[in-house]
Amino acid sequence: MYRPSLLCLVVLLTSCTLIGPDSDALITPAPDSPALVTDRSAYKATVIEGDHITLTIPLTYTNQTTQPLYLIGCRQPSSPIIERQVGNVWIHVYASIELACLSPPWVLNPGEHFQDTLRVRASLDLEDKTFPKFLPPVTGNYRLVRSVYTQPESYKEYLLPKQARISNTFTLSRTHP
Repeated sequence: MYRPSLLCLVVLLTSCTLIGPDSDALITPAPDSPALVTDRSAYKATVIEGDHITLTIPLTYTNQTTQPLYLIGCRQPSSPIIERQVGNVWIHVYASIELACLSPPWVLNPGEHFQDTLRVRASLDLEDKTFPKFLPPVTGNYRLVRSVYTQPESYKEYLLPKQARISNTFTLSRTHP
């Protein structure tokens, strides 16, 4: 039988090993200051050709950690995905189609910013085979999620916690040209 003090020591040492020396680098930003910020709190998606939408969202990602972070993609960092709020759950509604090549990662040192523009042209018709899909309905509350890594490889285990990769919430409505 283990003595309680020995068991506590084993748990403590194991926890320290799992956390590791870089744990302070994964500081989660406060909800009122997300690392990923859009330029507005409301956008309008323009409906074209009946069942396609276009949308442009300027955004800035700021490294709020104490270590370099990495954005990975082909010739430019991968675009963020779009999630819509449904009740208390966020669901994935859009991801752009991107080239499968791999360029050197973009390094963001602590405090540095990366400015980008998400340009969406998508089909609301889920049977359309020519465009990326945007899961209808269009109107609602949304946020962006960017893939940001703690190492220069795009492996899941190097992704920052999701809370450190999501944007402010914004509303989206639809308009016709």
